Amino acid sequence: MISIRKIRFRSFFIFLLALVMCVCGSFSCAEEVEYDFQQEFDQWRAKSAKEWGQFEKLDLDSDWFTGYRLPADVYAFLEFPYEQDVCSFLILGKEKALLLDTGTGMAPLRPLVDKLTDLPLTVLNSHDHFDHIGGNAEFDEVWCYDDEATIRHLTHGPTEVELQTLAAEFESLSEVMDVSAFRVPDHIPGKAPTGTVKEGQIIDLGGRTLEVLFTPGHTHSSIMLLDSENKLLFTADTYYPGPLYAMFGDSSFPDYVASVRKAADRAVKEKIEWVYCSHNYVKKGTDQLCRLADFLEGIQSGTIKPNETLWDDELYIMDDEISIFIVINLSEDDEPEAEKAARLFPIPANHPDGQLSAVPMDLSA
Repeated sequence: MISIRKIRFRSFFIFLLALVMCVCGSFSCAEEVEYDFQQEFDQWRAKSAKEWGQFEKLDLDSDWFTGYRLPADVYAFLEFPYEQDVCSFLILGKEKALLLDTGTGMAPLRPLVDKLTDLPLTVLNSHDHFDHIGGNAEFDEVWCYDDEATIRHLTHGPTEVELQTLAAEFESLSEVMDVSAFRVPDHIPGKAPTGTVKEGQIIDLGGRTLEVLFTPGHTHSSIMLLDSENKLLFTADTYYPGPLYAMFGDSSFPDYVASVRKAADRAVKEKIEWVYCSHNYVKKGTDQLCRLADFLEGIQSGTIKPNETLWDDELYIMDDEISIFIVINLSEDDEPEAEKAARLFPIPANHPDGQLSAVPMDLSA
């Protein structure tokens, strides 16, 4: 049995299969439906291509990354060969630039960033999942949310288990597309964060400011970025079109509900025009984000029931783009996140590449 805790690509297919089941009217009748993964995958990729097709495509000369120029001096780096099209964003100010996440580390990202800007650059990780921190070691300045477990993970880099997960995802992906040109590396180096951020912190890029929104739920240290002047919201993995996840060891569904409501309310207040999501494609407007907030609150109140129970997780489907996986039971013996991080990433306090204690930075300087 393949665990959706470890192989997210397979859970994406499960989501698509569940949609077929729902269209059929019940899960029992769906047993008679012959499901074509290839067809569903091709249809999803066609939709993604259509959504990205409204933007200027960049000539990156890369087999791994595909780049697009987005409104308001933002560039997107997509990893189409990876499941769910993970996306990193380059945000340009007049004096500085910020790179939100660095992807899987499967291919060098720094040379592509250097083609687009020579401004002083800082990486900010939206959270510490391996598909967002893989390229950190290519950059000098790396920030994250002020959390010891996250700092430890970034310093250590993706674990052996995470690399095995990445390899398993490629094995699944090989069923529907040719990925023979790519190989998961045996080791992806980490990078000790040079700074941390907190809720409400303002990052000044020169003529452009970004506000940090602490949005735990998907992970315990997830953040978003709000660009009020340019009417943009960068939602990372807390919201994007596709299957959402609140069933990891450091996930919290109550926090997820509160974070999405917080983001939706701010998005409406600030009249956000574009939501830049970190998987699949970006969304224009905030209607779906607001509906997601209502949907999650309905799940939390018990008025919305799961479409299916899969192993130890429940699947809820909102529409033809959005679903969410929620863990049913977490063991009372689950290891606290800080203790688990200390065990997994046993980095001495005098680590030469950085400090493990919180290092709040004056980011507006």
